Amino acid sequence: MRDNVSACSIAAQGLWFRLMILMHDSERTGYLCLNSLPIPSRIAAIKCAVSVDEYETLLAELMSVAAFSTSKEGIIFSPQLVAEAEERAKNAERQRKFKESKKGNASVTLQVTEKKRNGNAIRADVSSSTSSSSSVGKEEMPPKTETQDDYLIRKQFEFPHLDVQKVFRKYIKDCKNRQIEPKRQFFDTWLENEFEPLTEPTGTTGSDIPTVDEVIKKREKERSGRTFAAEITM
Repeated sequence: MRDNVSACSIAAQGLWFRLMILMHDSERTGYLCLNSLPIPSRIAAIKCAVSVDEYETLLAELMSVAAFSTSKEGIIFSPQLVAEAEERAKNAERQRKFKESKKGNASVTLQVTEKKRNGNAIRADVSSSTSSSSSVGKEEMPPKTETQDDYLIRKQFEFPHLDVQKVFRKYIKDCKNRQIEPKRQFFDTWLENEFEPLTEPTGTTGSDIPTVDEVIKKREKERSGRTFAAEITM
C-alpha cells in the first residue's frame, strides 16, 4: 500500500497523509466517516485544506493505485489502520482478561492463606489447650526436684499404716543385693505390696494408729540422729 502511494504525485501523497490522520481520529478508527456515514467531499476537502475539485482529482489518483478500500456503505477506509485498530482491541481484551485472572488468583490465594491462617490458629489453640491440660496434670504431680525426705514424708501421708522409712531401708537393701538402681516408681509399687506397720508410740494401744503429725515428728527425730546414704533417683 505504501509503495503504491509512493508512485503517486506529491500532492496525492500529501492528501493521503491527511486522510490517514482523519481516519485514525475518526469515530470508527480506520474509516473516513461522519456519524457512521461517508464523509461528504466538501467537508473532507475543507479538513484537508484543498478545494473540492483538487480533493476529488487527487482522491481518484489514490484510488487508481488502490491506496484505500471502500465498504459496502461507500465509506473509504484504510485496511492497514483497521487491522491495527483490531489488533489493539485484541491486545486490550487480552490484558483485561489477564488482569481479571490475576485478581481471581489473588482472591484464591487470599482465601487459601486465610484458611491456612485459621487452621494454624486452630492448631495453636489445640496445642495451647493440650499444653494447658498437660500443665494442670503436671501441677498435680510431685515436682522432679522433690527431695528424698519430702518424698518419704509424702509417702507416709499416702500410706499411714506403714513405716515408710523402714520399708525404704528394706527396699534399698534389696536393690543393693540385686545390683539394680533404686527408682521411685518401683518403690511406689513396693509400698503398695508391702505391710510394715508403724512402731506403736508409747502410751497407745495396739489398735491405735499414729497420726500424720506423729509420724512426721518421729521421722524428724530419726533424721536428726542419722542420715541415709542411699538416694532414690528420679
